[in-house]
Amino acid sequence: MDGFEAENGFISCYGKSYDVEAGKRAFLERTSFLKVPGIIQKPYPTCRSNHSGIDGALWIHKSAGYRADQIDRVECFVDSASARLDRCQLPSGPEEAKFSTAYCVALGLLYGTVGVEHFLCDSSIDPEARELAGRIQVTESLDFPEHSSFPNRLRVYFRNGCCQEYLGEYGKG
Repeated sequence: MDGFEAENGFISCYGKSYDVEAGKRAFLERTSFLKVPGIIQKPYPTCRSNHSGIDGALWIHKSAGYRADQIDRVECFVDSASARLDRCQLPSGPEEAKFSTAYCVALGLLYGTVGVEHFLCDSSIDPEARELAGRIQVTESLDFPEHSSFPNRLRVYFRNGCCQEYLGEYGKG
């Protein structure tokens, strides 16, 4: 039952609170609290809790038209489940990188893509993405819609005073 009941088990990762009995009922009754947004193919080779942040980084990369050196700082607000899974801001290897919200967001902002090539066992950590990850502040927030799952609010502040913001309510995958 640890897979369901542990701190980062199924119930706490997919439910708003750690309610063991609700998870057991859903499992035994074959009902789902995952109806919205439904089952979606995993779009990135990272922890699902990073997917909304990556979506935001890709959207900002596409829409803002900037160079990385124009980014002053980034604020990344995550829910409590995502905060528990975010173990390493500045990863030293590919396995840590998959669970680093800051690093995954940095890859998206820099390259407009986050793919398996960024996390291969023989690949090293991208120094430019690691440097940008150091300017990304990941903070837990309770200010998300109740129906959201692995939400992320991303704010990118540029050196010229402009700011781009993105709200993702669902981690895909």
